[in-house]
Amino acid sequence: MIRYCVLALPRTGSTWLHEGIASHLSSTYSDKNFINLGEFFTPSINLHKLEMHTKYYVDKDNLIQKIKQDDIVLENSEHVVSFINKRLDILLDGSEQQSMILKYMYSNYVDKRINDLENLTKIKNHNFTIVNINRDVFECTLSYLVSKQTNIWIKSTLWDNKKIDLITPASVIIPLDYFKLTYITYLKISEEKQKLAENLCCVTVDYKTLVQDCNINKVPFEENNNCQKLYDMDYNTIITNYDEILRLKAEIDKLV
Repeated sequence: MIRYCVLALPRTGSTWLHEGIASHLSSTYSDKNFINLGEFFTPSINLHKLEMHTKYYVDKDNLIQKIKQDDIVLENSEHVVSFINKRLDILLDGSEQQSMILKYMYSNYVDKRINDLENLTKIKNHNFTIVNINRDVFECTLSYLVSKQTNIWIKSTLWDNKKIDLITPASVIIPLDYFKLTYITYLKISEEKQKLAENLCCVTVDYKTLVQDCNINKVPFEENNNCQKLYDMDYNTIITNYDEILRLKAEIDKLV
């Protein structure tokens, strides 16, 4: 029985890590009620709705099972809080002996009524190993902005085990105000997440040395998993105003 919770920010390589652990666990515990809960605590918010969420329940053996997809109307952040609290209740009602993997995405999209430290402490105490994944904040920012501009999300789950050919994204111009806001936000939430990880005394791995870090920390990771890069180009070849972005980054770094 192995249970992992990946603590991450968007664009940190969390899908790569999650799928690598899930691939190992699904093959090792395929006959022992293993379940991949994905981004279990992340509400998909689109036009004021929580859309197409898998519904879960705890069965008579205290195992978490999937039911079906359902739509939940979201009117305000209270519903996000309620969604997360209900998901936590389901997780804690389930057996500590069920092998599983899930992601806990740290975010500042709701107010501080979400107590991440309290939630993650409960998860850790429910027999989970929490793995915190870090990535250079500047790289996270550029990854996010390029993906938003091109609609190409670097990591993608594969279907039918078919390899997807690498894509050559079109050049983009990142508005400087947009970069500034996003970079400052990432700096803030990265610092908050790191403090959270330190308080939890959890395993920490880095995007650039992920495979090595997993081996050192004895985190099961299958390199040949259902995740691949969709393009393999440096950001300075994709972002037309990359030099301007670098100068603005330097100015921001002096102030923080």
